[in-house]
Amino acid sequence: MKNLKLNQFIIFQLILAGFISTGLYAQKVSYKGVMITNEKDRPQNILIHLKRSTLTTDLDLSGLDKELQISRSKGKEKIKESDIKYLDFLEYGHIKRVFMSEDSLGFVAPNDNLVEVIFNGKISLYRDYDSDKLTTGKAAGAVAGAAVIGALGGVAYYKGGTPKTYHWLKKQDEEEILINLNSRNNLKEIMSDRPDLFNRIDHYKTFENLIRILKDFDIGYDATKKRLEDEKQNSLYGRLQQLSQLNELDTIKATETSIEKGDYVIFKSKSGHVFCVVQKIDNSTFTTIAYEKEYGKKIEYTVPTKDLLLIRNSKF
Repeated sequence: MKNLKLNQFIIFQLILAGFISTGLYAQKVSYKGVMITNEKDRPQNILIHLKRSTLTTDLDLSGLDKELQISRSKGKEKIKESDIKYLDFLEYGHIKRVFMSEDSLGFVAPNDNLVEVIFNGKISLYRDYDSDKLTTGKAAGAVAGAAVIGALGGVAYYKGGTPKTYHWLKKQDEEEILINLNSRNNLKEIMSDRPDLFNRIDHYKTFENLIRILKDFDIGYDATKKRLEDEKQNSLYGRLQQLSQLNELDTIKATETSIEKGDYVIFKSKSGHVFCVVQKIDNSTFTTIAYEKEYGKKIEYTVPTKDLLLIRNSKF
């Protein structure tokens, strides 16, 4: 009798654990979207029904290699991924996510699945959710032996070799290349005609950094050079440099009531005058300031307010 009760208790715990993992930590969400199918080559307004983790807020897009549940004029229905040419929806009402079939994107060896368009340009970046590819073909070959942890939004590989998602780079009119976002060499190979980007490829840390590199490849060397110069000029470093080169400065002694966040000030340090910007007024005695001695390397210090001069004729 005791064994029976123990078994019933264990079964109850297993059922409860399954409920928690599938129900408590996931919620169904619906998004307005647009779909174009292979059968009807025209946009259709739909609702797409997905699951979102309540722990990470990430969408569960594993359904992209199965059947998708949607709603249109006929009501709720399921549609095979292979029947879809184009799909988009607005996440949170303003983040547009776009998915297209590999065939419509000009893949040399297309599969019947959708990939997410992360960036579209001279070199396009796509995110793939189709785990079935990992068993055969070039995807399996590229993934074999991978044992790194992807750290760039949309994980490329999990340690142990089983990817959750992976990525393709595709240069216009060339074959798609499966890439590991943590490997820099394959990015340099596909951008071999832009050595000015190599240093940034070696040091990028975020997915946004990678997208910016792809955008700069898109606009060309001259436009990239001008964009970077303008960015530096408008940065904190650039603004402070411009202030330090003014012939005449109108300054007054700073007090708790005369300065506020964003004001440009001069800190009278023992080693000389330092141009900086007010980050916050800590109290009646101290102020936190920020400056960049080197471009892109912001430093913050808390200093006595009495050692600051407020620049009244700053043009910023």
